[in-house]
Amino acid sequence: MLTCEQVAQLISESLDRKLPLRKRLAVRTHYLFCKACPQFEKQVRFMRDALRQFQDRVESVESFFATPLSSEIRERMKQALSQAAGDMGSGEM
Repeated sequence: MLTCEQVAQLISESLDRKLPLRKRLAVRTHYLFCKACPQFEKQVRFMRDALRQFQDRVESVESFFATPLSSEIRERMKQALSQAAGDMGSGEM
């Protein structure tokens, strides 16, 4: 019978690749006697899925900001920043 440490290692491996049938059966057999390991697997899979969603969001934000701005937009931004800096220098806000 597998130990919890061995099952934790197999759970980790199963995130990267499909385990051979024999190992999958050994893990499932261990689950019959252990309540902690199935919970551990559930938590690990939850964290993996959450990180994937976070990564997808970060990549979409990065691609949004990587889009070059048109020269018209750049000029309008420069004018707005210059005006804001002038307003701050004159005490207006």
